[in-house]
Amino acid sequence: MGVYSGVDLHVRTETVCWMDTSDGEVHERTLEHDRDDVCGFYAQLAAPAVVGVEASGYSLWFHQLIEATGHRLLVGNASAIRPFARSPGQDATLSEAARGSRSRAPHRPSSASASMAMTIAPNCSPT
Repeated sequence: MGVYSGVDLHVRTETVCWMDTSDGEVHERTLEHDRDDVCGFYAQLAAPAVVGVEASGYSLWFHQLIEATGHRLLVGNASAIRPFARSPGQDATLSEAARGSRSRAPHRPSSASASMAMTIAPNCSPT
């Protein structure tokens, strides 16, 4: 049994759709990065949950957060995920993709590359 979730990640918000296989119930919640305890939300999910997200240049901080909370992160190619969506932005699709393991483990840049990226684009750093 486990928890499978799909995340539609944006700069200021994210929409999370998750399912616990023990009861099969699907939940959805939008988190505001500047108001909600995003780390606390993921920490309360039974670990190790499987978290699916579309590949994005902005998501490195999210990758680190998911791994720090003991979950398994799957990063999918947006163009490969979209055909499975019933409507644009349907986060349940990512949850289903994570459950079916249609996504790959994420590429992780070296710490030197990540530091350089933050030097080049300081406004992308999470606060």
